[in-house]
Amino acid sequence: KSAEQLAQQARDELRGARGKSGAAFWQQRHDLLLSKPMPKSSDRATTTTAKRVFQKLTAQQTAALNAIEENVKSATPTAIWNALVLTVIIHLKENNIGILGQPFSGRYGQENQRVMGCFANVLPLAIQPDLAAGFTALAQQVGREMLTILDVQDYPLSRVLHDLSRVTHSPVDLPFDAVSTIEINEDIHEIENVDFAVGKFPLMVSLYKCGENNFIAIEYLASTYSKKWADCFAGRLLTLIDVLATSPDKPLGEIDILPTE
Repeated sequence: KSAEQLAQQARDELRGARGKSGAAFWQQRHDLLLSKPMPKSSDRATTTTAKRVFQKLTAQQTAALNAIEENVKSATPTAIWNALVLTVIIHLKENNIGILGQPFSGRYGQENQRVMGCFANVLPLAIQPDLAAGFTALAQQVGREMLTILDVQDYPLSRVLHDLSRVTHSPVDLPFDAVSTIEINEDIHEIENVDFAVGKFPLMVSLYKCGENNFIAIEYLASTYSKKWADCFAGRLLTLIDVLATSPDKPLGEIDILPTE
């Protein structure tokens, strides 16, 4: 079958049983997805310019991140990174709910797996952790939810938003506190801070693992967050990594992630 035929087949399936199962899956998560989002910073700008904070981790910070990955053997690097970002987000919100936009291939079925190219679908990863539990439990929870979303990864984000709008009887914005990405490339050891932030999402938090080095990038819309806020978010994230490297089982609710001055 051609790519066009497979695409039409996928659309037909979404009109039938695939669409119904996807809608049912996300309906179970409507309450989480409609929770209050992370607040905007008070010193944000009026322009919608996209900005970027880029930072190379020190040798000590890289060692701390490696220690976390070594300690949490039951979760993938992607699940661990998502759990780190979620922990910072949850500490910045009034409710105990974090929602990440997570990229999925959007492929379903063996025929689609053989098609060249990438089908991009960003779907919400909504997590309400137990703050009395440690980071390992959160990373495992994130990993399980990511695996379950794989079964409905072809359900379009546009349909998720449409389904939510039918609940609220009004248009719904993207239900993400942030979009989280991780890129692993063992063949590259240094990358430059090329400011390519496009502002498609209000906040994107990325980890680049390049050989022995690690880099983080905080991309944000200036109309939503300020550079000071983004710098603080990066500081909280790096502080969290340092804490978890030595206290991986410390209850999430007891972790102080205020960066040291």
